[in-house]
Amino acid sequence: MRVAKYCRKNRKTEIAKKIQVYDQLEIQARRLYKDVTQNQFKRINKIINDETRFLLERLRELFRLDGLTIWALITASDMVISTIFLAVYSRHQLLHHHNNVIKILSRTESNDSW
Repeated sequence: MRVAKYCRKNRKTEIAKKIQVYDQLEIQARRLYKDVTQNQFKRINKIINDETRFLLERLRELFRLDGLTIWALITASDMVISTIFLAVYSRHQLLHHHNNVIKILSRTESNDSW
């Protein structure tokens, strides 16, 4: 009986230690992520606000340093625009098709009455 209590208590302390270690790792990861994102935003702001260089040079450097991020944003915005366009165009085509079906049905009904 005492051995079982000791094992349970020992297991609880092991679990508590693991939880504490994981909490510390999570805190460190959050700090690191925050530092990385802050540095990236500072670098982007520095490049954008650098008045000594032409706009084209600043854009080239942005694409060179953070090209993947910028291209991902451009791709995502293109996908949103194309989705909206396709939704509107498909709705227009669907309404057009629906109107044609109604016209055809109304013609056949009028022909059937004769």
